Amino acid sequence: QGFNYQWGNRFNHTCVYKIVMIQRSFIVLFLFCFFFTFALCQTGTSAVIFQGFNYQWGNRFNHTCVYKIVMIQRSFIVLFLFCFFFTFALCQTGTSAVIFQGFNYQWERKEFDLFETPHRLGSFESLIVDEKFTETSGQATANFTFTPGVNGDHSQPKIYTSSFINAPGVAVMRKNVDFSYTDNATLNEHDLPDAQYVHSEYVRFDVNATKAFTVVLRGINIEMKCNPELQPIGGECNSNGVWPYHLEAKVSNCAVESANTTACLVTYQLFRSWVPFHFKFQKPFNYVMSYTVNIGLTIITGNFNYHELKPVVHKTSIEYPASTYTQAVTTDVTPGYKDATLGMSQFSFTLLETLDLKAPGRYLEGLSFYLNNSFYDSNSGSISFNATMGYETTYTNMPVRAEYSITPTVIQLPSNSFIHNEVSGNICFNDEAFPYTFRCGLHKLTAQTHDSVLFKIN
Repeated sequence: QGFNYQWGNRFNHTCVYKIVMIQRSFIVLFLFCFFFTFALCQTGTSAVIFQGFNYQWGNRFNHTCVYKIVMIQRSFIVLFLFCFFFTFALCQTGTSAVIFQGFNYQWERKEFDLFETPHRLGSFESLIVDEKFTETSGQATANFTFTPGVNGDHSQPKIYTSSFINAPGVAVMRKNVDFSYTDNATLNEHDLPDAQYVHSEYVRFDVNATKAFTVVLRGINIEMKCNPELQPIGGECNSNGVWPYHLEAKVSNCAVESANTTACLVTYQLFRSWVPFHFKFQKPFNYVMSYTVNIGLTIITGNFNYHELKPVVHKTSIEYPASTYTQAVTTDVTPGYKDATLGMSQFSFTLLETLDLKAPGRYLEGLSFYLNNSFYDSNSGSISFNATMGYETTYTNMPVRAEYSITPTVIQLPSNSFIHNEVSGNICFNDEAFPYTFRCGLHKLTAQTHDSVLFKIN
């Protein structure tokens, strides 16, 4: 997305030292080769009595000498720029980071101030990008995307973060796992359309195997779209949404491959199906959907401590009025560190067959997976926090059994404190099925299904 390079104390001293040393080395080497080539160019068939010098760039020498000098200039400029940008890229590991702690997305439109509007799950994004830090402060952007299937609605989604700035001896890297796919629903044993997709890949990081190392999620972005040309004969696209019954994003199984390489397994799963019959009327179903997925990762290594906790799991029955589930957790970690916070390496929900309702899909009213309200006692080495999970449904939905899971990672720093942020976005979607029932402008809202919010860290 471009660059902005300025000399200053923006990076750690090691990075500045590398860049300055490369500068000085190439200046010295350039001057040596310049004068050496110039001396070679002064050979000829006549003698010149040296009376001093006056060097200026221009056409004072024969063309061969000028050509040699220009070629040396260009060669060293290219080589210098290559080494400069290579060293600069290595320095982008940085000593500061925003730790993603989860999200809370809720649709807020109510009919007659009482009943929620049911929605499929459309494109969804909860992701931290564009982190920038100085010695004492920073900023980042929280990306929100939340789209319904057909009917209009509005939302103020939230992202929770915890950040640290200039932690001594700590290196931070960021990576993205990007992929695209198209699913195709087929009939299952209950003659219901069902589509299941699993993506797994190992992601490798250049880290010293002797140092502490952990990877946590930085968020997720799922763009989905229904293409009418890909549907079965006679089929059509009802919307750009689905009824999911299982979603998971996970980073796990980190293992050392060599002295400077560690690999972690990144897993993504999305299963979708139909919803149960509503008054003997079956809702239209998109058999083929196309997706583009981005899973963000934050890698921390160096002088810090971490504890990968067991997943927080909850089994429940979702019925109206649905609410999220919050579990209080207290666990022992290593004492003596100044501060501690939480990241997440996994979240998931699964909706199960309930009673005689074979279709597991349900309309969505809210989706929440986040860690907050943490308290750390550095003397005893204990940390307490809340883990909130939920797939909320509407009044018109049939009951369904559900299983939630979220996996926390405790991150401890010896001399830094963490800065907590709760960032809110604004989403609004005009009703497409009944255009005059809900318009964003009538509620003084901007019609947008994506919002990028810049937030400060200090």
